Amino acid sequence: MNKTPFLAAVLLLLVLPAVSARSISQHSIQIEAEENGDAYITEQYFLSFDNSTELALMRARAREIGADIQGWQNFDAAIFPHIGIIKPGSGKIGFEEKEGDRFVKIEYVTRDPLFISEETSRRTTFHLDSRQFASFQTGSVYTISTNTKIVFLIPRQAGFNEANINPEAEINYEAKRFVWSGYRVSTGNLEFGYWLEKQIAPSIGISSLLQDLLPTSEFKILLAIGLLGMGMIYFKRNSLQQKIEKYLIENSSLEKETDEQKIELE
Repeated sequence: MNKTPFLAAVLLLLVLPAVSARSISQHSIQIEAEENGDAYITEQYFLSFDNSTELALMRARAREIGADIQGWQNFDAAIFPHIGIIKPGSGKIGFEEKEGDRFVKIEYVTRDPLFISEETSRRTTFHLDSRQFASFQTGSVYTISTNTKIVFLIPRQAGFNEANINPEAEINYEAKRFVWSGYRVSTGNLEFGYWLEKQIAPSIGISSLLQDLLPTSEFKILLAIGLLGMGMIYFKRNSLQQKIEKYLIENSSLEKETDEQKIELE
């Protein structure tokens, strides 16, 4: 009797429960935008375990893999940075257990800007670069699956236009928090943006006034005369002080003599 098919079946039965005992229940991506348009990205892969044995194996494997991002992707092809390309030296990863949740967390910034900026005299506008979301793209369609949640956090003082967000997002207006969750599809580019108003400088200031005056020949002549006069006063300050002191002494002595003469006459 050929025992090879029998042994293969037994091995398959042993392997299948182990594979199905661990699964990714939710994938969360948080994109925290800063005032200069840079973004800090945190991805969390929440794991479910059917038994304690699989959890123990996971803990052991996590210690073995450590902070190797490629090692985690080799362990599970679904665990990798989904936004752009990681900026060298910025990525870190690890397995964590907090308040009953067990997850693999990746933190990083992208090599290329996540937001493209446009400058005007009044504001700086930032637009999401859809090219950084290629992992969600199939042809011209971007798909966010049911168990994936993408969260944008923008600066509190930033402005935005809800109509320009595609696909539609759940918005917390007070916290400036935007969420793409559930099943979301966009047949064009993903669209998300915000702007920051610039502080309006005074129309007339000392610096601008000097800039206007400096090129004129009249101002240069007056400036030269003023500097020359200040220089002469500085170098002759000692003699001037002596003359002033002498004048005060002489006048005070003369006044004293006049007073004495008045007394004698009386």
